[in-house]
Amino acid sequence: MNIMKIRILFIVLAWLPLGAFAAVTAMLDQDQIHTNESVSLILTTDDTSDIAPDLSELKADFVVASTSKSLSVVSVNGNVKHETHWVIGLNPKHAGTIRIPALAFGNDKTQPLELKVVDTPVTQQQTSDAFIETTLDKNEAYVQQQVVYTLQVWTSRPLVNVRFVPPSAGDSVTFTPIDMETHTMRTRGGQQYDVLEKHFRLSFQKPGTVNFTPPELHAYTVDNTSATIFLNGANPQPIHLRGKPLSLTVKPKPSTWKDSWWLPATRVSLKESWGQKISQWHVGEPITRTITLQAWGLSADQLPEIKMESTASINSYEDKIESSNALSKNTLLGTRQFKMALVPTQAGQWQMPAIKVTWWNVNNHRAEVAELPAKTVTILPPIVNSATSTVSTQTDSPSLAAQQELNSKSQPSLPSQPPVNDSGVMTWLALFFALLWLCSIVVIVILWRNAQVNKVSFSGASKLTAKSNQP
Repeated sequence: MNIMKIRILFIVLAWLPLGAFAAVTAMLDQDQIHTNESVSLILTTDDTSDIAPDLSELKADFVVASTSKSLSVVSVNGNVKHETHWVIGLNPKHAGTIRIPALAFGNDKTQPLELKVVDTPVTQQQTSDAFIETTLDKNEAYVQQQVVYTLQVWTSRPLVNVRFVPPSAGDSVTFTPIDMETHTMRTRGGQQYDVLEKHFRLSFQKPGTVNFTPPELHAYTVDNTSATIFLNGANPQPIHLRGKPLSLTVKPKPSTWKDSWWLPATRVSLKESWGQKISQWHVGEPITRTITLQAWGLSADQLPEIKMESTASINSYEDKIESSNALSKNTLLGTRQFKMALVPTQAGQWQMPAIKVTWWNVNNHRAEVAELPAKTVTILPPIVNSATSTVSTQTDSPSLAAQQELNSKSQPSLPSQPPVNDSGVMTWLALFFALLWLCSIVVIVILWRNAQVNKVSFSGASKLTAKSNQP
């Protein structure tokens, strides 16, 4: 009751046009909660800009679960007042009296507040209707070793107005989703549940004990048979779910480790494949070599890059690198695939160097090596096909024998005839036309001479006739 009076007084005073009041105020919707509950911090300001409050000082004692913003316009006695409301959902990290410091809001600051958090056992209305399960795939790990965190929410009835608080473990631990969440139907204790499952991969940057703040789910349950009643205004039943608190021990790198690349895994494999057989490999002929590096318990971005340097006899050209992450029996499997084109430049027997990847076996606590052994290959001289080159030079003028063979396949068989010598025929034709040309010249000369003789004779006869006719 006292709290409600304080809130009413605050709202009334906030509307008064007095310049002495602060431009931003803060209040809690509850002054006392349990460790498994959340509280809402409400910030109100008369500034309608996009300035956001600085919540960094809250992270020492709280997990900031949600942040929402709303605008309102209020008119009192003709005075219009614009307000911006920020509602921050907070989950306490420990019990006790927690002081909420003054928060910076633009050029202003809020007044400090106090919240009492009572440490009581977690009571969840989840025995039969809904519950949360959280598991780790291992209880201890090395620095930078990947751990899979599995979250499952089991519900037997529909939930509405759901507010979910994800798990956390401090700034030294990163939560990265591995895949999309899945929904499956399962039966437990004779009851059917809708199970939402989500996987995260965890990476640890420093050794020590890690305590995980469990995930929480705040919602309202709706009976399948009374959904219509709920939608028409019936009161739903509130429910609060909380996962099991988990902890994990992170161990440092072993003092005996001297390699520059740290690979803590349960298993590492190194495989290779070739684009074609290398038993008949000639100079100048490119072949693609694919090397696949896989590590169980590591992500793909933690795996080293593999290269094959060019030698005096073989040139190496790097191709694309493919990376992927997957789950193999609830264990993270990181894969990197390297492709390179190899082109030999000299014939002979040459040795390709071994490829080694040193890694730390987290099960046996010792260093091991994944290796592709050295390989001796025989490079043959370049392929020179004389027949092919001869045919290629005669492509535009196929031989007569080939043409005859083609004709013989497309036409009925005829009695065989002696082959015709093209060169002899052409020679005789040339001689014939040359002789014909000479004959023509001779005929023309003869005709020309006869014409000249006849002309002279005709002219002499004309003169005689003319003289005889004179008196």
